[in-house]
Amino acid sequence: MLREELDRLYTDYEEEDLKKIQLSKCISYGDLVMKGIIRDNDKFANTEVIVLSLYRNVLELLDGLYLLVDHNSKSSSIVVLRSLFEASANFSYLLIDHAKIEERANFYYVGFAMEEIKACKKTLSLDRKGILSAEKLQKKIDDHNKNLNGYQQKNYNEWKRQKNKLVKIRNNSDVHSNWYSVFNGPRSLKQLSERVNLKDVYDLIYSNFSLEAHGFVSLDGIRLIEDGGVQFQPLRSIDTLQMPIYLGTRLFSMCTAYLLKTYLKDQLEDFNIFFDEITKYFD
Repeated sequence: MLREELDRLYTDYEEEDLKKIQLSKCISYGDLVMKGIIRDNDKFANTEVIVLSLYRNVLELLDGLYLLVDHNSKSSSIVVLRSLFEASANFSYLLIDHAKIEERANFYYVGFAMEEIKACKKTLSLDRKGILSAEKLQKKIDDHNKNLNGYQQKNYNEWKRQKNKLVKIRNNSDVHSNWYSVFNGPRSLKQLSERVNLKDVYDLIYSNFSLEAHGFVSLDGIRLIEDGGVQFQPLRSIDTLQMPIYLGTRLFSMCTAYLLKTYLKDQLEDFNIFFDEITKYFD
């Protein structure tokens, strides 16, 4: 069982770090899940590679969140939490309908390819001193174009159709459609969050935490004192950042449950027990 492997990793820590440790345990559990899927499968199709890549991105962001909350860095943790939310919503939409996983994985690739082509072209136009490898950037563009005009051509044509619709609506030829918008998918991150049952998290992160994420709380970090001087607030919070930790574990739980249901069903019971143990620290 994955829990048994995890227990050997966490044997000695301070009582005050209990909540932070739960976040760290989630990261380690997710890493074991990925290793289990790789161990149990000999060959992987493009779909599985895309799914695992997105899940790894979720874990990577969760790891970044853990590092920041471990240092009680409130503002920075909120910025990473927003990225984690978006990655989790994308991942969940990819797996929420088993019959559409392959189709959605293909559209995710098309969206990713178009964004990377756009970024590479812009970099090539700006990098006049040759700091970056023009050859590598051009190869990325060529490889994506080969795929888009080859085995992904049908999906690419639909992506272009969606883009043309957005161009007319927004009167902006440079706009790119979200990968999840094709075939009448959600049109915005808000709609996406509704589809994957994360509307409450969306409202919290993009309402309550928006000012913090966009840097509009900068003036809260300094205040005038009686003699006309100023006093800086501590860079790090004196309190444990319970909300980012809780939301991080919740997003992890959702993504991992979808992954296990799809590729490692025999570990679901173990995972449910593991997560019950995690959530008792947030009651």
